[in-house]
Amino acid sequence: MIRIRIAKQFRQSPKLLLTILAISLLSVFYGFHNMVMASGIWTSQTSNATITGQLQNAAFGGGKWLAVDPVSSEIVSSADGITWVKQAVPFIPNDAVYTGTQWVAVGSNAANIMTSPTGNSGTWIQQASGTVNDLYAVAYSGSRIVAVGKGGVITTSTDGISWSSQTKGSEDLNRVLYGGGKFIAAGSAGTIYSSSDGITWTLQTSGTTNDLWGGAYGSSLFIAVGSSGTLLTSPDGATWTSRAVPNGSAGINGAAYGAGKFVAAGDNGKIISSSDGVTWTNETSNTTKFFNAVAYGQSQFVAVGQEGWMESQALSTNANLSNLTLSQGSLSPPFAAGTISYTSAAANAVSSIEVTAILADSNATVKLNGSAAASGSAVTIPLNIGSNPITILVTAQDGTTQKTYTVTVNRAASSNADLSNLIVDQGTLTPVFESGTISYTNDVAHPVSSLNVTPIIADSTATLKVNGTAATSGSPVNLPITVGSNTITIVVTAQDGTTQKIYTVLVNRAASSNADLSNLIVDQGTLTPAFESGIISYKDDVAYPVSSLNVTPTIADSTAALKVNGNTETNGKAVTVPLNIGTNTITVEVTAQDNSKKSYTITVTRAAPSNNADLSNLVLDQGTLSPVFASGIISYTNDVAYPVSSLNVTPTIADNTAVLKVNGNTVTSGSGVTIPLNVGANTITVEVTAQDNSTKTYTVTVNRAAPSNNADLSDLILDQGSLSPAFASGIISYTNDVGYLVSSLNVTPTIADNKATLKVNGNEATSGNAVTVPLNVGANTVMVVVTAQDNSTRTYTVTVNRAAPSNNADLSNLMLDQGTLSPAFASGTISYTGAVAYPVSSLKVTPTLADNTSTLKVNGNTVTSGNAATVPLNVGANTVTVVVTAEDNSTKTYTVTVSRAASNNADLTSLSLSTGTLNPAFSSGTTSYAASVMNSVYSVQVFAVPVDSQARYEIIADGTTVTGAVYLNHIGSNTVSVKVTAPDHVSSKTYTIDVNKQGLGVADISTITYMNKILQRTSNSYHLDVGYEIKSVDLSVVLSDPNASFSVTGATYTANSILVSNLATGTRSLTIVVTTHDGQQKSFEVTINRSAQPSLGYVDLNGDGNITVEDVSHFSTHMFDINQDGKIDSDDMRFMLLQILPIIIK
Repeated sequence: MIRIRIAKQFRQSPKLLLTILAISLLSVFYGFHNMVMASGIWTSQTSNATITGQLQNAAFGGGKWLAVDPVSSEIVSSADGITWVKQAVPFIPNDAVYTGTQWVAVGSNAANIMTSPTGNSGTWIQQASGTVNDLYAVAYSGSRIVAVGKGGVITTSTDGISWSSQTKGSEDLNRVLYGGGKFIAAGSAGTIYSSSDGITWTLQTSGTTNDLWGGAYGSSLFIAVGSSGTLLTSPDGATWTSRAVPNGSAGINGAAYGAGKFVAAGDNGKIISSSDGVTWTNETSNTTKFFNAVAYGQSQFVAVGQEGWMESQALSTNANLSNLTLSQGSLSPPFAAGTISYTSAAANAVSSIEVTAILADSNATVKLNGSAAASGSAVTIPLNIGSNPITILVTAQDGTTQKTYTVTVNRAASSNADLSNLIVDQGTLTPVFESGTISYTNDVAHPVSSLNVTPIIADSTATLKVNGTAATSGSPVNLPITVGSNTITIVVTAQDGTTQKIYTVLVNRAASSNADLSNLIVDQGTLTPAFESGIISYKDDVAYPVSSLNVTPTIADSTAALKVNGNTETNGKAVTVPLNIGTNTITVEVTAQDNSKKSYTITVTRAAPSNNADLSNLVLDQGTLSPVFASGIISYTNDVAYPVSSLNVTPTIADNTAVLKVNGNTVTSGSGVTIPLNVGANTITVEVTAQDNSTKTYTVTVNRAAPSNNADLSDLILDQGSLSPAFASGIISYTNDVGYLVSSLNVTPTIADNKATLKVNGNEATSGNAVTVPLNVGANTVMVVVTAQDNSTRTYTVTVNRAAPSNNADLSNLMLDQGTLSPAFASGTISYTGAVAYPVSSLKVTPTLADNTSTLKVNGNTVTSGNAATVPLNVGANTVTVVVTAEDNSTKTYTVTVSRAASNNADLTSLSLSTGTLNPAFSSGTTSYAASVMNSVYSVQVFAVPVDSQARYEIIADGTTVTGAVYLNHIGSNTVSVKVTAPDHVSSKTYTIDVNKQGLGVADISTITYMNKILQRTSNSYHLDVGYEIKSVDLSVVLSDPNASFSVTGATYTANSILVSNLATGTRSLTIVVTTHDGQQKSFEVTINRSAQPSLGYVDLNGDGNITVEDVSHFSTHMFDINQDGKIDSDDMRFMLLQILPIIIK
C-alpha cells in the first residue's frame, strides 16, 4: 500500500467522500517553482526535474541530498540542494537515511527495504526486511539501522542486509530518529517508544492523543511534532512536555536541527523555528502548500512537501568582524576584516586591557580566549609581563565556518631596583633606612657572631642578592660576623634585567672580655665546691696511692688563653700535676681576648698510708666456721664429710689498700681459693698485709671425716607378681611367680645410704629407678649388688618363676541376633546352621572366649571376646567362620552356615513410555494406566525398572511377548502389559497400559462471524469493513476440528471468540494460528478497516469555515485539471483513474 502523507487528513474521511479523497490524492502531481538563494530567507527551488507526485521525506548524507516521492516511485537527488536530478526506482520510497557507506530506503508493499552505495539510479538492491508491513521511516545510530511503519512494526539491522522485525502495539509508527544515545519512534494517537539499542523498546507517556508525524534531536533535546499543531519536547525521551507554537491549530509534519536551531514545517506553508525547543517563532515561506518534512545539511535547511514543493534556507557563512578595538594602545596594523593577526604595546603599569569585538553578521557568535562574548561588548583580559596572545574566534551562522583573529599585547617590564626597607636583627642601622640611601654602618657587641639581614624590594618583580647569594624579599638572610669590620652588600636587579642598585652595610663587632672557665675537671677525688665559672677557689682530697692527678680546664670563650701552674696549656686537654703527701696548690690562669685575666686555685690534700690489716669476712663453701667469723678472731675450725675432697675459701679485706695471701699464695679480696683436703685435719692460713706493711694471719683447721660402710637396700619393688617373703633390708633371698604372658618385669632397688652404688644383674643402676629384666619360661635369677662408700658389698637375690602358655582354644558361647543356631551351642560342637528371611541383609555374631588369653577372628577379622561382629548376607547360603587361637598358638574353628531366603517383591519402581504420558502418574501400587499419542506415532518403547534388581519382567502386546518397540496397530485402544516375576520365582505382578492412538487432525477455520454476519473468505484471508463509529469488534470463530485450538496476535481471545479493542481509523491486521492436537498448524489473516472521521476541510480552500459554491468550483477545477490546460477533459479523468483506482481497490 502507498502511504502518502498529503492524504493523512483524508485518512479520517468516510467512503461518502471517496471522490474528494481521489481528487486530493491527485494534487501531489506538480513540479518545482523558481527560487532565489539568500541567507536566513526561505526560497523555492528551481530544477529541470519535474515531480509528478509529492515529496514525502528528505535526507542529506555522503555529500548528497535525497528526497523521496512515493506516489511516482521516484527519488530526486542533489549535490548542493539547488540543482536536482530525478530518477525512477523499483519500489515505493517513504524515507531514506545515509549510514556512511550506503543509502538505506524504506517504503511500501513487498519491496519495503532497498539499499544503494551511491543513491544513484540502477544501484538499488532489494533486501529482506523480515516484515510485509509498510515501512514509513528509517534512522541510523552509527552502528544500527532502525525502520518503523504500519501496525507498530519495527525492524532493525547492523548492515542493511540482515533484518530482524518485531511489533510494538498496533498503532502506526510514522517517524524514528536517533540522538543522545537513544532511538525514539513516534506515531499515531500520540504513541512514543524509546530504546537505547533499537532492540528493547519502552512505551512512554506523550501526554497527547494526536498523531505524531516527525521529530528531531539537537542540543540534548528531543522534539516530536504532529497534527493540530502538536509539538512536544523531552530531555531524555521519557518525559515529554507540550509546547505552544504560532498558528497552533495547523498540523506540523516534520522537524530538523542544525546550526544551533530547530526548524519545523507543516500545513499551509507553516515554518517555525526555535533556538531552545521551548520558544518558537514564525518564519516566512513562499507557499500555502503543506510541507511533509524538513532536513538539514550543507549549512542549509530544506523543506519538501505537497505537489513536489521544495524550499530551502541557506545559513550565513560570514565569520568576519566589522571592528576590533582595545581600551589601551592601538592595533598594528590598523583593523581590517581580512587581517587576522595584530600586535599592541602596553606600559608596565597596565595590568589588564578591554577588548571589544563587533561581528559583521549578527547571526554569528564570538569567543574571546575560549569564553563566549557579546558583539560590541568589552571583555577584560588580564595582562602578564611580556607577550599576551588574545584569540577572537568567530563562528558563522552555519555553525561550521570559523575565523580566528589574534592580538598579541606586549606589556613592558619594570625598572624599579629600590628596596622599600632593610632590617637587621642586631644593632641599629646608621643612618635610618631610606630607599635612596645606599651606605650604612652597624656596631654590635662581641657575643653577636651572626646577624639576620632582611631586605624588602619595592617592586615584587625585582630580584635580590645578599653577599652574592640570591635571596627572597622579606626573608631574613643569616650572615656570620667576625670580630672587627664586616661588609654586607645587597644587590637589587629590576624586572627589566639591566637596572641595578647596590646597598652596603658595614658591621663592626667588638673583641671578647670573657676570661671564665666553662669547666674544670680532676681525675682523682672531687672538687669542693662543685665547679661554677664564678667560683675560683676549690679543694680536693685524695688517698695516699694517688701520687699525681690530671687537671682538665675548659675556657668559656675560645678566644681566651690558658696557663696551669704558669705553663701555657691547650683548652680542654688534661695536664698532669705530681702530688706530695699533704697539701698541693694548683693554679689555672685565663687571659681574655682583650687581655683581662682570671685565676682559679685547687688545693689538693694527699693522705698518709693505712695500717689496717683486718679481714671484713671469711667464707667457706663446705661446712661452717667455728666460731662465727669476726675480724678480731684469727683461729677457726670446720668439719666436713668424707666426700668433700676440697673446699673454696673466700677472704675479704677490710681496707682495699691491703694485700692477701692464702697458704702463701697472693689472692684477690672477695675471690674464692680452692684448697684440697685430706682425710683428717687440714690447716689453712690467710695472711693480710696493710698499706704500711704491717701483717695479720687468720688460721682455719678443716677436719675431713672417714668413708661409710652401709651397703643395705631400703626397698626392693617388682612391677609383676609379689616378693616372697616381703622385703626387709636384712633378708637377701626372695622368690616371685608370674604368668606366661609376662615376658619381662621391672625391678626398682633403693639404697639405704646415698653414698653407696648399685648394679642389677651386673649393670649399673640408679637408686629408685626401675630396671627391665627379660624373663624366660621357668626360673629366672635377678641379682642386686650394693657397694658401700668404703667398697664393702651386699647381694640381694630374686628367683622369678614364669609359667608355661595355655592351650585352651574353646568358645564359652556363640550367639546370633537373627535366627537360631542349630544345634544349640556347646563348646565341643564346631558346626552350626541358621536360617533368616529375605529382608535380613546382615546379622551380628557374638563369640565369647573360654580363656581370655586366647584371640578371636570372625571371617578373618579380629574381634573382641563378647563383642558382636556384623556379617553381610547374600540370598542363599552364607558361611561364617570363627577362629580361636590359644595362648600357645593352637587354633579351633567354629562354622555357622546361614541361609537367607529369596525376595518376593514383584513391584516396579518406575514405568514410562518413549512417547505419551501415563495417566494416572506412575505409582508402584497402581497397575492400570492410560496414555494417548499422536496419529503419527507408529510404535513406543516401554521403560520398566523393578524395585528388586533380581526380579525379571516381560512386555506383552496383543497376547505376544515383545522385545524392543511395541507397534501400535490400532487407531484407538492398544493394550500393553508388563508382567514382573519376583526373585523367588513364585510371586508376580502385571501392570497394564491402554495406549490410545489418535486419528488425524484438521487445521482449518469453518466460519468467522461478526454481528451474525459471516466474513467473506479469500484463500486464507478474511476482510471486515466497519464505520468510524465502531471502536471494537467481537468475532466468533468456529474451527473445523473441535479438538484443535487457535491463538491470535494483536487482540484478546478465548476458546471461540476474538475481541479487537481500541480500533484506530484505517486498517488493522490480525493473524490467527490454528493448531491441531497432532501439531499441525495453519495461519489465517483477518483485516479490519475502520472508516476515517468525516471531514470537508480540504474543500474549504480559503479556510473561512464555510464551504461555498466558489470553494467547490475552485477545488474541482484545481484538483481535476491535471495537465493544467485550463479545462477538465478525458485526459484529466483518464490520468486520475490510473492513479486512484489502485488505491481505492486496496
